[in-house]
Amino acid sequence: MPRQINVNEDTTGNHFVPTSSQKDLRFVLKENKALKKALRQSKRELAFFIKIGKALTETLEFKKILRVILSAARRLVPCEDWSLLLVNKQEHMLHYALAKNMAFKTLKVMRYAIGEGPAGWVAGKKQPLFISDLSKQGDYPPLRFYPHLRATSLLCVPIIVKEEVVGVIQMLNRIGQDHFTASDLSLLEKLLDQSSLAIERSDVFQKMADLATTDDLTHLYNLRYLNRVLEVEMKRSRRYKTSLSLIFIDLDGVL
Repeated sequence: MPRQINVNEDTTGNHFVPTSSQKDLRFVLKENKALKKALRQSKRELAFFIKIGKALTETLEFKKILRVILSAARRLVPCEDWSLLLVNKQEHMLHYALAKNMAFKTLKVMRYAIGEGPAGWVAGKKQPLFISDLSKQGDYPPLRFYPHLRATSLLCVPIIVKEEVVGVIQMLNRIGQDHFTASDLSLLEKLLDQSSLAIERSDVFQKMADLATTDDLTHLYNLRYLNRVLEVEMKRSRRYKTSLSLIFIDLDGVL
């Protein structure tokens, strides 16, 4: 088996002091290795985002889009706990829409005002938030905001559509590292930038669906919606062999 020659040895095995050109060669080889590694990483990221893009275009349902986003975020940035909160514009509150299965029962009843807690701060400021060690800060007591686990590190990123925050992705306890990094944030921001168009399309679709089944003036359900519901209920009545009643009430002149 041929012997590998060290860059600091000649062909006879004698050590020598590298010349400037040899040092330059070592530097170029090192840089080339780093560039190849970065290129492989970029290819993996590109393939991942292409796959996510296809998944986002396969549905117009808002909840399904949110599930795709959160699932992708978990794969991009491994962590012990994850959740997605949505903004209620009328109440100016945040509520949990999706979370890790074991935690959702605990979290779904929790509400935060805009500006309250890490997620509320992110929603109010429209900026991401890093906290590398929750035990060393006093603004957000972990037991109050995360009673379902021992939270140590945090990354919160806003979901922004048309310059408005519609939600917040919240990730706790980075796996494989002591805390979240700028690289983690960059990956999540790329994901959310890609997802914003899908969320916007879903919102437009929902508004069009509402216009088709509600009255423009009163915002009450119209005859088209009644016919759709009647068809569903009649099929259910036939399937389970139950009776079905329909009551019409004329409200003209009541008020």
